[in-house]
Amino acid sequence: MNQVKQIMERQRSGKPGFFTMNGRVLLHLLKAMQKLGYHYPEDAGIGSYEDLDWMEIIQPGISCIHQDSFNLGVTTVKYFSKQT
Repeated sequence: MNQVKQIMERQRSGKPGFFTMNGRVLLHLLKAMQKLGYHYPEDAGIGSYEDLDWMEIIQPGISCIHQDSFNLGVTTVKYFSKQT
């Protein structure tokens, strides 16, 4: 929460943008912003990896990059299996 506060307070003009690595981090960011009295999208822009069902309730929606973690894992295992 301290990092979010520092970023928000350092912003001189416009609004800061955050990009989270997954839905769990996004949820923590949203909770921290709420506790600090900030609101999305009025006070900050947000984007994230993952496109989870619960994100549909956030309006306006958050831009997400869909990452198929399962298939990414399968491809990684196949790749490294060929290396040995």
